[in-house]
Amino acid sequence: MVRNCVIQNITGTSSLGDVDGIVVVSSFGANEISNNIIRNLRRSSTTIQSNHFVSGIRINWNNQTMTYKIFNNSISNLLTSYTGASTTVTAIIGIYYQDSGAGNLTSEILIIVLV
Repeated sequence: MVRNCVIQNITGTSSLGDVDGIVVVSSFGANEISNNIIRNLRRSSTTIQSNHFVSGIRINWNNQTMTYKIFNNSISNLLTSYTGASTTVTAIIGIYYQDSGAGNLTSEILIIVLV
């Protein structure tokens, strides 16, 4: 369970690596992410790399069976300093489900405010 946290003012200075508010990797069984405030996450780099994001909540699973209840979270002010041309590469993701295997994930997202 991740509950009642304030995660703020995180800055990454490289185009490599992720800038995450909450990241859960390979957590078995039932999980809950609730009542968190995630704000002011920034990548301070003028370049962008695929598969390196600024994300509010990132769930990564591979061969596990997991369930998630995600509710009453606030995610705001996710930023990047990318200055290049338009691209299909994603820089910012509010909630990211990162599948890296053959497991199963069931998720309930009840109330989320993305600002």
